[in-house]
Amino acid sequence: MTNLDLLGSMIAGGILLLSIITFQLYYTDVSRNTVISEVQQSNSTNLAKIVEYDFIKLGYRVPAADKILDLGPDRISFLADLNNDGAVDSVRYSCSVNGDQQKILTRYSSIGQHNTFSVKVDSFALRGLDIHGAATFYPENLSTLQVDLLVTEDVATTQGKEKAGSYWMRRFFPMNMQL
Repeated sequence: MTNLDLLGSMIAGGILLLSIITFQLYYTDVSRNTVISEVQQSNSTNLAKIVEYDFIKLGYRVPAADKILDLGPDRISFLADLNNDGAVDSVRYSCSVNGDQQKILTRYSSIGQHNTFSVKVDSFALRGLDIHGAATFYPENLSTLQVDLLVTEDVATTQGKEKAGSYWMRRFFPMNMQL
């Protein structure tokens, strides 16, 4: 075997090794992005489940006429029996901006150990509709309540930064609001 054959074999082997390493790094990056996206989806799903549970209970077992205490485009306060114990509980969702100019959704509740929590969101919007489909923020005219929730997070990739997250929207038709 000549030196030229040996050198050619080393170059071909080096190219093959670099190809395998590049392939491995690419799929490691794709796998990491998939895991981060799954975690973000899971967190968003859990947040949506909490919001959905609360809003389904809106006005449940509340004898008073004022079941919604405050309603705005990014805030709501209402009464409901959240844990089915016969006592009226209060729930409040509000969106605020912190010092880093990030929106923070905060849930306050009158029950449980973990009665308050906050989470970073990109958007939290409430839209009330009357029986004709017109927008309203008057609780006495409300027949439908739409909740929009957008949660994203910057994810570092080999190409820079990308956004991973989810959008959740649900319309609630609070049967407990019927007067």
